[in-house]
Amino acid sequence: MEFKGTKGDWVANYSHELETYIKCNGLRVADVKHYKGDDLNDPSIEEGRANAKLMVAAPKLLEACLMALEAVKELHEHQEGWHEEQSFLETAINEALN
Repeated sequence: MEFKGTKGDWVANYSHELETYIKCNGLRVADVKHYKGDDLNDPSIEEGRANAKLMVAAPKLLEACLMALEAVKELHEHQEGWHEEQSFLETAINEALN
């Protein structure tokens, strides 16, 4: 399983109140809008920035999930249980990568 997206550190560039640009290696990889629907007069700055922070953290969260999956598989070999945790991690990783 390998991440096929833009590799490198993702950074949030808060351009103005209505959107945030997500960049990696100097390239824009995503735009996060800070308003709901088509109404530009209804900004939700806090929610939009929270979404941008999650997107910026996503590559590292994926890496952490992959590491956790390996640790859970190791535990699974030596102990009973861990089926639910392994399944949850595998599902989340597959959703991110496929």
